Amino acid sequence: MIRLRIDDGRGRRDVELDGDRLTIGRSPECEIVVASSGASRQHAELTREKDAWTVRDLGSSNGTFVNDARIEETPVSPGDVIGIGDEARIEFVSARAASRPSKPAPRERDDAGADDAGEAPAAKAPRARRAPWMQAQWQLFPVSQGQEEFLVRGPVQTVGRDDGVGLHIEDPSISRMHARLDLDGERFKVTDLKSSNGTFVNDARVPAATLAPGDRVRFGDVEFEVRRHDGVAWGGLTRALLVPLVVLVVLAVVVLVASRVMRSEREHRAAQRFRVEAIETLKSGVEAAGRGEAEVARGFFAHAVQEYQLSGEKGAESADERTVLRTLARELPEEMQGFDFAAALDPSAVQAEQSSLDTLDLRSYVEHKLRAYCADLGQDPNLPPEFVDQVWHFVDEFQKYPGSMRVMLRRARTMQPRIEAILARERLSPSVGYVAWVESELDPMKVSPAKAVGLWQLMPATARQYALRVDESSLALDERTDVDKSTRAAARYLAEMLRDQGPEYYMLVLASYNRGHNALRAAKQKVEDPNLRSTEKYWYLVKNGLLAKETREYVPKILAVRLIAESPARFGF
Repeated sequence: MIRLRIDDGRGRRDVELDGDRLTIGRSPECEIVVASSGASRQHAELTREKDAWTVRDLGSSNGTFVNDARIEETPVSPGDVIGIGDEARIEFVSARAASRPSKPAPRERDDAGADDAGEAPAAKAPRARRAPWMQAQWQLFPVSQGQEEFLVRGPVQTVGRDDGVGLHIEDPSISRMHARLDLDGERFKVTDLKSSNGTFVNDARVPAATLAPGDRVRFGDVEFEVRRHDGVAWGGLTRALLVPLVVLVVLAVVVLVASRVMRSEREHRAAQRFRVEAIETLKSGVEAAGRGEAEVARGFFAHAVQEYQLSGEKGAESADERTVLRTLARELPEEMQGFDFAAALDPSAVQAEQSSLDTLDLRSYVEHKLRAYCADLGQDPNLPPEFVDQVWHFVDEFQKYPGSMRVMLRRARTMQPRIEAILARERLSPSVGYVAWVESELDPMKVSPAKAVGLWQLMPATARQYALRVDESSLALDERTDVDKSTRAAARYLAEMLRDQGPEYYMLVLASYNRGHNALRAAKQKVEDPNLRSTEKYWYLVKNGLLAKETREYVPKILAVRLIAESPARFGF
């Protein structure tokens, strides 16, 4: 017969299981009434089927536990402890364990598990299956007053009054070395060490005995109850986790190495592409110089230098203009290798050409400067007429309505030198600086309806990506309003877009500044001819009307602003 040993704060009592379905809870209507504040009125249910018992939680507030593990439904057998909420404990015990006075002491079993008479121990009902990282943990729970609960740790523990024992009991009936506790997996054994007052199991004096949950073990006059529950076996948990952990570490290393190799290959391909483009641009510059277009040639030379510096090649970023030109000139066709770059870049030659521009009418001057600007941006200087018309339209608009331009020119006296210095450090064309004029009219405190802020109208996510502090409640604390910090962030953003998309898309990168990467990628897909020269790709999109109106007009407006800003008097400002 199975009994329940209930400990719910009213003392310990035994209840015999009678019936096949028993309800546990605080309600007087329950077959097993538990007087605990943590128990629900209908807390759990015990059911029996063919001598096997199962406990099921009935949706209680504080949960039902078996051997300290919360359950919904699980088999139980003698030795298991059912927890009702946080306080009440119900131990499943056999009639032998419940009848303490008449229970004979267990007999010592041999290693095969048979008792001294050669009989195998009685079969036990199956326990709930335990996870591999759990193990049985044994406790001695004090029955005598003045003692503390003892958790058995390690394979061997001694009991006695000596200071070095595992379970120290200060009582006159206890010998200095009274008994030994042996724990071997599921087996828990006590051995008397020839003590004066003996070791007892269930009131029977024993030289040695194997213990079971519910047994009472007494050392001299001090008595304990044997308990067992499942706890974490850290060694088993470590072993259970070690293999998947090692696999995860190996996978992480493989992924890391593969990503670095792929990134290195991408960077190498990008560097090669930039170098090839730089050489082609340099050739275009030499050809322009041969035609007598000195300013266009210098635009191409400047762009070739920027392409090489953006390539990521070792030492490229810190190389000066003349070093880059000498390096790239070695890879020009043989007939171009003797070109005199020093003469082409000589300040006196530049000044002489500038003087000749004074004789041009305004429209011719605009076309001449645009050819140089576009060369500086890596595009063929043979401009589509519709592009020149668009730039002229914006020049005309600024002349008709000069208010905003006058404000920008005034603000530029202090801001523009700082902006150009930062862009030069990022190896970007001077044309990039005029994006800020178009975006914000050089107003560092400007806020758009879409919450873009500052000179460069940076959105919060982009600003945070480049380590700017964003504070939408206080512009004074928002670093998008800081001229230098926001310019560095915008320059890094544009430089990364150029490295990602390729130098042939310089003007398209500018055109897509206020529309992002998706607009840029969508525009690139419209270039159908893969063999089209890089200097003609942007013009292909312009000539065929393949850009959205806002994107199509963005670069002409930037260049119109640059034209006026560099020669305000010529345009009436």
